[in-house]
Order: sequence, then C-alpha cells, then structure tokens
Amino acid sequence: MTLTTFRKHPFFCDKIDFKSVFIPGFRPKSAVKAPPSTLIPIESIVAANCASIARALGDDYDWNRFLSLFLKEAILIHRSEQSGGIFRVLSPPDFVDWITSVTTIGGAGDRGYAEEGYHNKTGRYGDVANVMSSYQKHFWGEETILGRGINSFQLVWSSDQWWIAGIA
Repeated sequence: MTLTTFRKHPFFCDKIDFKSVFIPGFRPKSAVKAPPSTLIPIESIVAANCASIARALGDDYDWNRFLSLFLKEAILIHRSEQSGGIFRVLSPPDFVDWITSVTTIGGAGDRGYAEEGYHNKTGRYGDVANVMSSYQKHFWGEETILGRGINSFQLVWSSDQWWIAGIA
C-alpha cells in the first residue's frame, strides 16, 4: 500500500502527531496537562480496588470503598471463563450483587479472599489513563496462589480526582 493509498483509507487520520506515537517521552506542546502528582496517584486507585475486594475470614467486602472508586457510568467486563463462555458487562453495583450472590460469608466454607497486584504498567495522556495490572489471588492468609491474571483499568480525571471508568 502506498502512502497516497493509505491516506485514502477510511480509518486514516491525518491529525495524528506521529512523533508522540513513536518517540518515547515526547509530549506535544498542546498536550493536556496531567493533574499534579501530589494528589492520589493512579496506581493507588488500582491498589484500593484490590484492597476493597479482599476480606478476612468472616468479614464482608468493603463495598462502600469499592463503589467510591468508580464513575457512576463505569463498566466492568469479566472474563468469559467466569461466566460459562459469555462476556458479561456489569455496572459496579451489578458486580457487587454478582459477587455477593456467589460468596458465603461465615461458616465452614468461608476462607476469605485476597487479590494482590504485583506489577502495573501505566500509560497516561492528560486526563485519561490505562493501567495493565497483573495480579494474583489466594484465600485470606494462605500462600497457595489460586490464579493469576491481568486487569485493564481505564481511568479518567474528573472533579479533581481519578475515577475508574472501566475494568476488563
């Protein structure tokens, strides 16, 4: 494909500043300024998400904290292997309802739960950020890892703070 043909492609955008795409660390002068680093860092929002769904034996999840991290329009998409091969799109309150419906708190079967992030890769441009967060999960107080995964967090800066707009 020649450059002329490429420029005629319906998805071509001639407004892309290719320096900002291909040169690490390059920021065009017109870039939106990111919020000051003295505020709650993006990675702390991701860590708070993990902490809010962790719980000791017999304790409930911290759903108030969990819900406080999200835009009201936020979505969570959980993996198809968790729902019989179908991707499900949930609001944060729907996620709370789903987890509550499949969790027994207290009693002989309760083993608690912990999910810990161990590596984040964050990309940010102005008021939008993405965090690819590698995590592992285990029962509360136990060393055996039940599984590992990657969550993709999309965050936006609004009303002087970072909010989770989506997790997939």
